[in-house]
Amino acid sequence: MNKQKESFYEKVRSSILRLVQFVTVDVWKRKSFIGGVIIAIWVSIQNFNDKDLRKKATALSFNTLLALVPMLAVVLAIARGFGFQSTVENLLVETASNNNMEVMDAVFGYVNSYMEKARGGVFMGVGIVILFVSVVNVLRSLEEVFNKDIWYVGKSRNIVRQFVDYISVIVIVPVLMVVMSGFSVYVSSAFSATELGGYFSPVISVWMKVLPFVVVCALFTIIYITVPNTKVKFVPALIAGVVAGSAFQFFQLLYINGQIWVSSYNAIYGSFAALPLLMLWLQLSFSILLYGATLSFSCQNIKNYILKKELEHISPYFKNFMCLVILNVIAKRFEKMETPVSLTEIASENQIPYQLVARLTAELEHNGILAKKETDDEEVVYIPAFDIDKLTVAEVYERMQKDGAGFDDFQFDGDAHFENIKKKNEELYDKYIHLTADILVKDL
Repeated sequence: MNKQKESFYEKVRSSILRLVQFVTVDVWKRKSFIGGVIIAIWVSIQNFNDKDLRKKATALSFNTLLALVPMLAVVLAIARGFGFQSTVENLLVETASNNNMEVMDAVFGYVNSYMEKARGGVFMGVGIVILFVSVVNVLRSLEEVFNKDIWYVGKSRNIVRQFVDYISVIVIVPVLMVVMSGFSVYVSSAFSATELGGYFSPVISVWMKVLPFVVVCALFTIIYITVPNTKVKFVPALIAGVVAGSAFQFFQLLYINGQIWVSSYNAIYGSFAALPLLMLWLQLSFSILLYGATLSFSCQNIKNYILKKELEHISPYFKNFMCLVILNVIAKRFEKMETPVSLTEIASENQIPYQLVARLTAELEHNGILAKKETDDEEVVYIPAFDIDKLTVAEVYERMQKDGAGFDDFQFDGDAHFENIKKKNEELYDKYIHLTADILVKDL
């Protein structure tokens, strides 16, 4: 009996080990579609955990909660300007469910009071500025996470472009909310008024259920394309948008239908009973949003992806080699007066892992070898930082090898043997530099 148990446990253990081996090693060697899907999902989950995006989601949730009243004030003010404030308020009430009517009434009271103070008296100009700044700060924080933590883009859009984009988002959101609600009602009533209404009632019913899902997925897709300060292809953004939109809709239903939990908190928290659920909903929403962003990155760069453990253990020899490859591509483009290349183009055209390109270009820029610039459509590209006719292999090695602390930064009490080794090492290094001093990077 004991032998049978041991045999069973051994089989389970062996199956788990084979699964881990397949996911972490074997699948990376396959080029099939299924293999690509598994890799993309695995990589996105790994990136989400490695970059600690849960904490970023928590920070965004907290910032959003602090800016909740100003954000709703902006949305309702725009809705009031277009004449559909009541429609937006009804949508918000439906989202919060009937169990939170006291909370929603209080929130609407705060919002109306905020808008009255913002547009009246001494506080008119200051109030409006604070209102928009509160909303813009949340959007800027989101863009920073997308750029630095997910897409390896060190620079965000300029302030003017950010302001224009954010104001556009602030105006579009309430319009989409009304469209999502009003269009479904319009289609339903239009068909009901015709003789074909009875025949198409099942189709209309399905349509009204599917339309919010389509709108949410489209909204996520637009976010994944427009927010990062780099070029994101449509298909990866669409895949991520559908996955994130589906997850968001699922948790939205849980949030709405799970309001029964609030009743158990009413005795303790009173009218504040909805706050725990609101924080949970914000946390999950931003987690889903950030995971979708990592998924779009993984899908777009899956052919040129490298595992984190491999990226952290690249040899100095291979690092120097890849620096020369990247510089050669950029220098030749510059010499031919062609369009400068972006990180994505360098990675895809030369089959180099995207993360490796991002890391090495950042080091080359730090050492004054490369410079970044923005194109007319705000895409970040790279050009040589100085004359390519003076950019030699020796110059690259000199700048890269001596980046960081050296002999002058440490106090060594070396003996004669130590000094002798140092002298020999410098002689060998000088010989190597002399051999490569006349080799231009562009001619490699």
